[in-house]
Amino acid sequence: MADTDPAAERRTGPQGEHVALVGRGDRIVHVDPAPARILGRAITVDRTVGDVLALVHPDDLALTATLLTGAGAGTLDHAAAAVRLVDASGRSHDAHVSIGRIAGAPGPDWLLVLRTAPTSPPEATDSRLAEREARLRAAFDDAPGPAALVSRGGTILRANTALGELAGVGPGSLAGTPLHALVVDADRDLLDERLRVRGESPGAPVEVEVTAATPAGERRLQLLIGSAGGGTVPPFLVVQAVDVTDRRAVEADLVHRAFHDPLTGLPNRDLLLDRLAHALARRDRRAVGVLFLDLNRFKDVNDTFGHEAGDHLLAAMAERIRRVLRPADTVARFGGDEFVILLEELRGPTEAVDVANRIVDAVEEPYRIGDADITLTAAIGVAFSTHSGPDAQTLLRDADTAMYRAKAEGRLRLHEANPPERNGRAGGASTPAPDALAARLGEADLHQAFRDERIGVVFQPQVRLPDGTLAGLEALARWDHPELGVLPASVFLPLARSAGLLLHLGELVLDRVCRAAAVWRRGPDGHPLVVSFNLSEVELARPDLAGVVEAALARTGAEPGHVCAEVGEADLLRLGTTATAALDRLRAIGVRISLDDAGATIADLHRDELPPVDEVKIDRPHVDGLLRDAAARRTVTSVIDLARSLDLRTVAEGVEDAEQVLELRTLGCEAGQGYYFAAPQPAAVAERLLAPDLRWPTAVPDP
Repeated sequence: MADTDPAAERRTGPQGEHVALVGRGDRIVHVDPAPARILGRAITVDRTVGDVLALVHPDDLALTATLLTGAGAGTLDHAAAAVRLVDASGRSHDAHVSIGRIAGAPGPDWLLVLRTAPTSPPEATDSRLAEREARLRAAFDDAPGPAALVSRGGTILRANTALGELAGVGPGSLAGTPLHALVVDADRDLLDERLRVRGESPGAPVEVEVTAATPAGERRLQLLIGSAGGGTVPPFLVVQAVDVTDRRAVEADLVHRAFHDPLTGLPNRDLLLDRLAHALARRDRRAVGVLFLDLNRFKDVNDTFGHEAGDHLLAAMAERIRRVLRPADTVARFGGDEFVILLEELRGPTEAVDVANRIVDAVEEPYRIGDADITLTAAIGVAFSTHSGPDAQTLLRDADTAMYRAKAEGRLRLHEANPPERNGRAGGASTPAPDALAARLGEADLHQAFRDERIGVVFQPQVRLPDGTLAGLEALARWDHPELGVLPASVFLPLARSAGLLLHLGELVLDRVCRAAAVWRRGPDGHPLVVSFNLSEVELARPDLAGVVEAALARTGAEPGHVCAEVGEADLLRLGTTATAALDRLRAIGVRISLDDAGATIADLHRDELPPVDEVKIDRPHVDGLLRDAAARRTVTSVIDLARSLDLRTVAEGVEDAEQVLELRTLGCEAGQGYYFAAPQPAAVAERLLAPDLRWPTAVPDP
C-alpha cells in the first residue's frame, strides 16, 4: 500500500500518533513517515513485525513480542500496552501498542498503532514507565497457564510463575535452561524438532504434545509454539502450555472400556477381531491360530454359589489362561464363559494344540469357593490358517464350530480352517436330502449364521384364483450356508429349537415382514397387500407376543392389517386356550390371523369350534392328492365349505400344476400358493410381482 493512499492518510491519527497496519502474514502494509523521522530509523511498507520489535526497548521486548505473536496467531482479539521505543541515539520514547480486530473493514485483520508521545521530563517518564512495566510484567508472570520466551536454539529466556511451579523451581531459575530439559527423554527430540521448524521459518504456531517430568510426577502438556514477530528469522519464540493430563486419562479410559471386558480386563470381541485381521494381513512364513474355549458346567457354579462367585471364577480363569500363553498371544473374553485366544507365528497345528493343552491343564486346576473346591473342564476348538487361508470371521467361525464338536465329543478338537474343499463342491455333486443336510449342521453353525447375518427371508406370492392377480406374499426363512447353499427352514428349524433360537429367528422374520409390508402396502389392483409370517409354538406361548409384534409395527411403520400371522393347526390345537388368547391379543391390535396346515381335523370341527382366524390355508398333502385321492378331495372340500360359511378366505398351499388350479377354483378356493405361480424369491425380486399388468393363468380354458 503506498504512503500517499488516501485511505491510508485517513488512518493516520492526530499529531503524535503514527499508524502501521499488520496483516495475517505479519507484514506492515502502511506506516506514517513520522516515526522514521522521530526515531531516526527506517520503517517501510512490507517489512515484518520483527523489524518493529527492533525498535522496542529491551525491557519491553518480551511484552511486545507476546502481544504481536498473539495478534499474528489469531489468539488475541484486543490488547493494549505502554512500551518504550528507542531511537538511533539510544534515547527512549513513550509509545502505545494497541491490537484489535477491525470490525467489518476490508483488508488487514489487525491494527497496530504506535503513538509517540511528546518528550516528557525524565523524572515523569521514568515514573510512568516503571509503573506500566510493573503492571505488564505482573500480567505475564501471573498468567494462569505456563508460558516462556524461548530462543530459537531452545533456551528459556524468561519463564512465568506457572511454568516455575510446574517445574518445581522459581521462574527466575529457569532462565538459561534448555526447554527440553523439562520433558522426558523420549520426547526431547520431538520438541527440539518442532522448535527448530518454528524458529527457522514463518507460519502459523506449531502444536506438539509432550510429557513433562515434574516433582509431582509426569504430566502431559500440549504446547503452542509461536514466533515473536514473524519474518524469515523471528527473534525468539513464545511457548504456551496447557496441562491435558486429566483429559488424556479420561480419553484413554474410554478407549480401554470400549475394547476391553470390564470383568476380566481382557480384550473384547472387537479388539480381538482387529488383532486377528492384522495378524492375517501380515502373515508371511508362519500360520495364525485361533482357540475357541468354553467352560463346561460354569452355569452350575452360578446356580449353586451365585453370580458374584461366578464372576470371581471367570476373572481367575482369565488370569490362568493368560499365565500359560506365549508373550505374543492374545486372549479375549467373548461373553459368558467363552474365551478366544489368538496365536501368532505358529510353526504348525501341533504348536497350537500344545498351547490348548496347557490351557486345559490350567483351567482344570481346583478352584476354591468358600469351603468347596470345584474343578471345571474346558472344551476348546482349534482352527489355524496358513498363507492363503480364510479371513478373520471365517477362521473364528471354524474355531467356534470345532469347539462345539469338542464339547459334544468330550475332547480337544483340531479343525483346519482351509481344507481344499472350502472353495466349492465337486462338479456334478447332487444336493443332499434334508435329513442328510441336517446331520451335517450343528448349533454352533446356526449361532454363527446369525452372527454373520446369513439367516434371511424370501417371499412367495399368493395368487387370487378367480383373476390371477397378486393377493399377498408369505415370508419364509432361509439359511445361506457357505458350503451347503441356501437351506429351507424345514432343514434348520429343529436345530433352532434345540439351540433355543426360535424366538430370535421369529423376531428376525417379523422385522423383515413388517419392513416389506411398510414399503409395499398395496397390490397392483389397489387392494391392501398382506404379508404373512409363521408363528412357532414357542412364540405362541410367549406372554409378550402381542407387544413384540406391536413394537415391530411401530418401528417399521407397517399397518397391522397388512401383516398376517400364520399358526399351524397342530400347534393351535395343542396349546388350546393359550394359543387362543395369544391370537385374540394379536387381532386386538389389528393383525390378521391365518390357520396354517389345515386338514381333516379342522374340517371335522363345528363352525362354533373354529378359533378366531381370518383365513384358512389348506395343507399341502391334501392339495397334492386333490385329483387322485378321494379322501384328500373330501378334506379340501370340507375346509373350503367351512371357511365359506364363516366368511373366511381360503388359500391352497403347494399348488404345482394347472389342473390343481382349475379344480381348486371350481371348488371355490379363493387363492393359491406354490411353485406353479413362483418360487420363493428375495425381496428385491418379489417386488417385481407388484407390476400392475401382471396376471397368472388361472382361468378355465374355453372348450
